[in-house]
Amino acid sequence: MGFIETFERALERVDGWANLVTGVGTDRRSKRLAFDPDAILSEELLEQLYVSDAYAGRVCRVVPEEALRQGATVTTGDTGADAQVKEHLDDFGVNDKLTLAWTWSRVFGGGAVLLGADDGRNPWEPLDEASIREVRFLDVVDARELRPDRYETDPRARLFGEPVTYRLQRTGGGGASESALWHRSRVVLFDGAPTTRRRRQLLHGWGESELQRLYTILAHFNGGWEASGTLLQVASESVFKLKGLMSMMAADKKDVLKRRLEMMDLARSVTRSVLLDEGEDYTRTEVGALTGVADLLTKNLLLLSGAAEIPVTVLMGQSPAGLSATGESDVRWFYDRTKSAQERVLLRRHRRIVRVLLAAKNGPTGGRLPAKLTITYPPLWQPTPLEAAELRAKQATTDQAYITAQVVTADEVALSRFGTGAWSAETTIDLGAREAARQADRDATGLTNTTDTETTAKAAEIVAKVAAREIPRDAGLGLLTTLGLTPEAAEASMGEAGRSFFTTPEPGHAQQLADAQGEVAKLTRSVQGHKAYTARLIQRARDGGLELGAFTAREPTDVAEGDGLEPGDVVAVPAVDPAAQGGV
Repeated sequence: MGFIETFERALERVDGWANLVTGVGTDRRSKRLAFDPDAILSEELLEQLYVSDAYAGRVCRVVPEEALRQGATVTTGDTGADAQVKEHLDDFGVNDKLTLAWTWSRVFGGGAVLLGADDGRNPWEPLDEASIREVRFLDVVDARELRPDRYETDPRARLFGEPVTYRLQRTGGGGASESALWHRSRVVLFDGAPTTRRRRQLLHGWGESELQRLYTILAHFNGGWEASGTLLQVASESVFKLKGLMSMMAADKKDVLKRRLEMMDLARSVTRSVLLDEGEDYTRTEVGALTGVADLLTKNLLLLSGAAEIPVTVLMGQSPAGLSATGESDVRWFYDRTKSAQERVLLRRHRRIVRVLLAAKNGPTGGRLPAKLTITYPPLWQPTPLEAAELRAKQATTDQAYITAQVVTADEVALSRFGTGAWSAETTIDLGAREAARQADRDATGLTNTTDTETTAKAAEIVAKVAAREIPRDAGLGLLTTLGLTPEAAEASMGEAGRSFFTTPEPGHAQQLADAQGEVAKLTRSVQGHKAYTARLIQRARDGGLELGAFTAREPTDVAEGDGLEPGDVVAVPAVDPAAQGGV
C-alpha cells in the first residue's frame, strides 16, 4: 500500500489533527481515551465509605450542616406565641432531623422524615391536617428502608408519574411494623442528585448518591496520600558492606550473621553509632525523591474539591495558604450555593414539618395554623464586631432618610430592627395595616361609598370650586350628596371651604383692596414721622434746650375777651412766679 493510500485511509477515520510519522490520530495509535463507566456502588459500600472515609463523610455532611448551622427562625405574626413554637420545634429536634435526612440523601441517594401524625387514619391514607390530634414522632429513614410502592398513573393528576405510597422496611429500632405502607403526604422526602428516569429504576426510585461520581477521585486522592506515606518510609535505606558475607551466609548454621546484624542495630540505637570490623562499611542510600510530592497531593486535593463542589478551605477545615490568599471568595461562593440550596431544597420541607406540628390540637397554637407563617435562615457569613457596627450605623442613616421622606414610619423601623428579639437589617412593611389606615381615613371623611378614583376626583373638584367661591357652599353640599354621600359626610368632606376662607376675591373687591392698602401705607408713614419728631423733642428736653412757647414761629392770635378760639389759634400763656402765689 502506497503513501497516498495510507494517508487517504487515515483521513477516513479522523476528525482532527493526524501525524502519519508518529501515528497519532490514525488507526495505528489513538489520541483519545475511552470512557469506562463505574458500576453502581452497593449500599453496603456507600455505608462503609461514609463511616470509614473521613472525606467521603464530610462531602455528604457539609452542605446540610452548614445550611442549618445557624438554625432557623420561625415567626407566626404573634410574638407571644413564637417562643412557644420554637420550644415545641426544639423538643422534636426538627433541625437535627432535617440535617440527617438531607445527609442520607447525599449518601444513599434518598432520605426522608416520617410524620407520625395521629389524624384517625391509616398511614397509607392521605394526611388530614384538620384532624390531627397530635404528632407522636418524627423518624428519619434512608433510601434502603423506604422504597416507592405505587405510582400515580392518572395523567390528569398533578403528581403524575410520582410515587403515591412508599413501603417501609426498617432495619433497626423496632423492625418492620404491620403498617408498612406510608402515603406520600406523611413523608417529607429528600431526593438525591438528579438522574435519568431509566437510572432511577436501577436505584429503586431514588436519585444518585454524591459518592457515586466521587468514588474514583476519592480512590486517587487517598491513594496519593498512601503512596506518599510509603515513599517516606522507604526514602532512605541502610547499606552494610560485610567482608566475606556470602561465606558467612553459607556457613552460618547457628544464625551468627543474624545476631551480628541485631547487635549492630542495638549498638546504633544505644550509642548512636555503628560498630564495624576491619574491611566493613555502613552507608545510607536515598532511594526515593520527595521533590514535587506536595504539589502532586495538592493537585489531587483540588481535583476532589472541584468534583465535590466544596472549597478546599471548607472541605479540609484549614486556612488558605499562599501569598495574598484569604479564601474569602471561595467561602462566599460556597455560602451562596448553600443559600440557594436552603431555598430550593430545605425551605418547603422545613415548612411542611412545621405546619404539621402546628396543626396538631395539642400543639403550641392549639391546631390553628398562623396566617403569616415565615421561616428564615440567618446569614451564613458572620461579620466581625466592627463590620456589624458599621452595618448598623449605615442602616440607621438609611432608616432616618426613609422616615424623613415618609417612606416608612418609625414604628415599622423599630419592629423591623428589634421586633424579633435580635437586630435585623431586613425592613418589613405591613401593607395590610397601611391599607386599613387608609380605609379608616376614607371612612372618617365619608368617602366609603365613593371608592372609585373617578368619583373621588369629582368630590375633590366640587370642594375646590366652593373654596374658590365659584359656587355657593350650599350648592356644593348638594352636589356631594348626589355622589352618594350622606349630608353629614358631605359636611365633613367640605370642611371650612366657602365659610371661613376663599382663594378668589369677588368682582370689585380688588380695587377696594388696593385703595385700602394705599391709605394704610400713608398712615403708616405719618405715624413713623410723628414718632421721630417726638423722639427729637424728648431728647432736647433731656439736654435742657427746650424753650417754652409755641411749636411754630406764628404770633399769638389777636382775640378780644369773650371771643371763642378755633382750632389752629395760638395763645400766649404768661409765666407765673411761684413766690407771688405764695409758693416756696
